[in-house]
Amino acid sequence: MSADGSMRATLVGGTLILLLGLGGCAELQHRLFGPAICPPAAAMKAAGAEVPAVDVSESLLRYHQQLQDLPIQDLEWERVILAAEPLDPEGRVRLAMVLGQPRGSGNLDKAMTMLNAVLKSDRPAAVSLHPLARLLVSHYLEYQENAAAMDKFAQEIIRLNQQIKAEQLRAETLQQKIDALANIEHTLTVYPAAAGKRK
Repeated sequence: MSADGSMRATLVGGTLILLLGLGGCAELQHRLFGPAICPPAAAMKAAGAEVPAVDVSESLLRYHQQLQDLPIQDLEWERVILAAEPLDPEGRVRLAMVLGQPRGSGNLDKAMTMLNAVLKSDRPAAVSLHPLARLLVSHYLEYQENAAAMDKFAQEIIRLNQQIKAEQLRAETLQQKIDALANIEHTLTVYPAAAGKRK
């Protein structure tokens, strides 16, 4: 090996060690040194493997299932890594799946933007993913509607609790006034009786 080649190998190795030491992320280590989970179709094609369209959708569904089990830290790394890669239709769907996770820094609006870009594309790689993209968009829209309904319900509960507290305070104030009037009436009844006895 030449001196330049040896120096380049040393720099690459040192960089990888530094990244692992700073990151401490199991997902990053897995991506750098281990086989990718559900590798993208582009990587399979580069390796000479034939990838039917149905297999891409199945791979993405398995990928979506695996995201459910990722720790939040690894989920964030997945988002960062995918965002830095060239976004072909499959990459957009993967990133949308990560952004659609309710854990971590999910963003359903960005996820649906990614999916709508796939739906608007007439490229064969995108067209084959249209059914999955439509399913995800429908799921995310339903999730947003449910979240909005839950938020509205929570706000209504808060309003009712405030109303109940206000009614309780009003009732306590009214009772205090009634008790004060009863005390005054009792005092007025006792004083005349005492005055009559002194006569």
